[in-house]
Amino acid sequence: MKKISAILFLMVMVGMMSFRFLEEPKVIVIVTKANWCGTCKANGTRTVENFMSNNQDSYFQLVANDLTDKTTKKTSLESLKKIGYDKEGKKLAVTGVLSFYNAKTKKLLTQISVSKSNEEVTQVMNDIRKQLN
Repeated sequence: MKKISAILFLMVMVGMMSFRFLEEPKVIVIVTKANWCGTCKANGTRTVENFMSNNQDSYFQLVANDLTDKTTKKTSLESLKKIGYDKEGKKLAVTGVLSFYNAKTKKLLTQISVSKSNEEVTQVMNDIRKQLN
């Protein structure tokens, strides 16, 4: 009986997680990066890990805009085009930046450098949640 209860609990949890991923994000976040960017190298991993830990509900969708070379630029532009953000991506020429867009209006809400502290990035995310809710 314990095994059946555990299996049922696991199935419910997996089902709930699946529904969460079907929800549309409220905010699209484009991280503009490059392998040659010192700011990206020093802070990118930390910032993305912090971002993901503060996005358990998938309110934000993180998308990379890699400006390393012609190939990565082209691949990034194709990915951005699939979600309707290719025009916005073309405008982003500075690396090491998180650009937050309202997913419905595509309006740029704010930008923040990946060099900012985890607390500052988290505060921006919280402020955007309050603004849009």
